[in-house]
Amino acid sequence: MQPSRLTSQRLNMTELEHDLESLDDITQRSPIRDLPQEILDIIIDSLETKASLCSTSLVCRKWLIRSHVNLFRSIRILLLESALTAFDDFLSFLESNVLPLVTISKPSL
Repeated sequence: MQPSRLTSQRLNMTELEHDLESLDDITQRSPIRDLPQEILDIIIDSLETKASLCSTSLVCRKWLIRSHVNLFRSIRILLLESALTAFDDFLSFLESNVLPLVTISKPSL
């Protein structure tokens, strides 16, 4: 007698749950979990491609912040000429309130 379709789906879900638990056990016992954050930061800082940094940001929470620091180390904003005045006001605000945290470089036009 063949199992019903619903029973088959339950078996597949049980197998999937078992696989996920096994994967969780593996990641919890992984030696990389025991590395100090400073070492992980050095490894992530050495990555050069955006694709690598995007991938590392998805691995775990420990890797997310440092990956984002490198991904968004600099941003480039392209503006229409009509928005330059408003953006200059925004830059003035940043320079007066957040200057130690950001470096602002204005390209010559």
